[in-house]
Amino acid sequence: MLCLTTRLVPWAEESLERRLRTLLDTQIPGIILSQQDPLDHWAILGREITGAKFHLPAAILPTAAKPFLPGRPALLPHLDALDESESQHALESVLSGLEKAQDLEIPALILSAPEQRPGPVFDQLLVKHRGWFQQRRRLLESVPKGDVEVAANVENRLLTLRGEYQRFFGEWKKSQPPVNRRLDSLLRNLDKILDAADRIGTQILLMESRHPLTPLGRDSLPETLQRFAGAPLSFLLDPTAESANRDLQGLDTIAALQPPDQEAAGILLGNYNASFEETLPLSGVLNPDLLFCKGSTPLSLPLHILDPAPGSSLDELQQTVIECRSRGFDGDPPPVAGEPWKIF
Repeated sequence: MLCLTTRLVPWAEESLERRLRTLLDTQIPGIILSQQDPLDHWAILGREITGAKFHLPAAILPTAAKPFLPGRPALLPHLDALDESESQHALESVLSGLEKAQDLEIPALILSAPEQRPGPVFDQLLVKHRGWFQQRRRLLESVPKGDVEVAANVENRLLTLRGEYQRFFGEWKKSQPPVNRRLDSLLRNLDKILDAADRIGTQILLMESRHPLTPLGRDSLPETLQRFAGAPLSFLLDPTAESANRDLQGLDTIAALQPPDQEAAGILLGNYNASFEETLPLSGVLNPDLLFCKGSTPLSLPLHILDPAPGSSLDELQQTVIECRSRGFDGDPPPVAGEPWKIF
């Protein structure tokens, strides 16, 4: 089922009805509550979504303590936080969310991916990476079609630049606390969350991290899933996050790491542009056929999730929905010649 997160439309307390109308007018059959939706708004959102005959298959946690209003910073607690009070706040948000999910019959809760904390240290990496990323794009675009000599020179230059960036990343990495400390915090909280989820029959879904040196990158996700084998735990594939994570480390982004053996509960459909900013799945620099297909066959999982950045173009979103349908990226087989055209 194709799904859309509520992140598309930024919060404004006085325009709840208009916000809901915008989301439902997309006619995307599944709506997923985002972190920007505080718990005390879930009931009215859930009632309106299901009352309009749309599906509400999941919500993302931990949530904000209050709505995200224009011009205000996003304040979200993290389950992998080293600060005990923040970690506890995140845990309480998830446990409260489980109670709400039970009341509203939301079958799954998605735990947001761990991130690097904003600040000067992470900004240093982002600035350096932006320079390397954009320089790489310019070099690749400068090669005339069929010019083997120029292509070879560009390849050598790229190897030099990649080596410089990787050395920088190696030094930057030394400034980071061991990722195992954050993973330990996440696992302690996850243990309590899964106990509560098991009691009420709700599934917990993990997201892949797009930031390096954080828990739940694709390299560590299988171990976490294995640790809680038998619990109501699964994950969402996020090929774009996996690619971004490797790119920030200066690694090759073509040869993706294999996902865990366990069947995923869904996939996030996204991409990023030449400025390394989030885009809709068909608008970025990554090849969607490599992201959302296994071999030459589009993936088909229970949830295919569009998570557009706030304020994304609605016209572009609608075109994306049509294109995803035609190529089978929405989870259903692509239409064949002669059959009736049906988006949903």
